[in-house]
Amino acid sequence: MTLDDLAAKNRIQPGTGTLIGSTPLGFFVSNPSSGMSFNHPFRPVLVGTDSGAGIRFALGVVDGFEPQIDGQPMSGSSGALPPVLKLQGTSAATKESWALLNVTPNDQGLLDKDSKIEIVHRTSLSTNIGKVGSIPLALIVWKNKLPVMVWPLVFFNLHHIQKTSSTAAPQHFFL
Repeated sequence: MTLDDLAAKNRIQPGTGTLIGSTPLGFFVSNPSSGMSFNHPFRPVLVGTDSGAGIRFALGVVDGFEPQIDGQPMSGSSGALPPVLKLQGTSAATKESWALLNVTPNDQGLLDKDSKIEIVHRTSLSTNIGKVGSIPLALIVWKNKLPVMVWPLVFFNLHHIQKTSSTAAPQHFFL
């Protein structure tokens, strides 16, 4: 079997998102400029770009508990669409803001069904304030007072640990 016979019999097959073409001058390969995206816990999606813009998140849990957005479960309630985290307006100088996951554990430092676990929007990154532990879920990029892009920062479900000290405020860790 010659090389030409082998090449004719075994065609190169492109992977997902890749295109292989042939011209009289040879072959070409093209692929997407960015990496393939995948669905993961806490994946943010920018919804709208006007003054009513917000972020919708893929379902994620913290120690098995579902966070809330504006008092609603992040998966939606009673078959409704998942809630949208409304983005507060920013000043012209602001180029970034954050979607934060805030947790308020019980007196033993553990999360339970009565713990406050919520996703909020903030224009500054302040975490671990006293009893409230916080972790950024997404970075929101702004241009001309409008959100233009959202970057995911968490790609997995979370576990929360609170370390207490008799001399200092509690420390919060997310794994």
